[in-house]
Amino acid sequence: MLPGVGSFAAAMHWLTSTRIDAAIRAAVANRAFLLGICVGHQLLFDRSSELTDTRGLGLLAGDVDRFEGTLPVPQIGWNRVTARGPLFDGVENESFYFVNSYAARGAADEIARADYNGPFTAAVQRERVFGVQFHPEKSSAAGLRVLRNFVQCN
Repeated sequence: MLPGVGSFAAAMHWLTSTRIDAAIRAAVANRAFLLGICVGHQLLFDRSSELTDTRGLGLLAGDVDRFEGTLPVPQIGWNRVTARGPLFDGVENESFYFVNSYAARGAADEIARADYNGPFTAAVQRERVFGVQFHPEKSSAAGLRVLRNFVQCN
């Protein structure tokens, strides 16, 4: 698991300075399963514009950018997710708990979508790499089901 709370740039700096970024890429290349949560989900992408333009792990194609629109940023609270795939078995149209100011939009590997100042990517899957923008650990029974489904994918 690649959890995350905080800023993309600080998290990537720590991953690269400790060489954990290389360890994550090597593990994925050796067919390990990986689940990124919140900022951990964002780190899977090519880059983020948070604070400064920062390269991510590049495991998934796409950019992470700030929400723009009339709703207040950050998004804090429950939001309905429309999903498909084994990660969401039994919770295809549930609400999950989000805390984020940035998100990917229309990612090629998108398996779930939510709407906040427009549609955004709520979850992704590329082979054995998964990411969820929401916090499953704060998302009641639906979040626990997503975590259980991830473990069962292994």
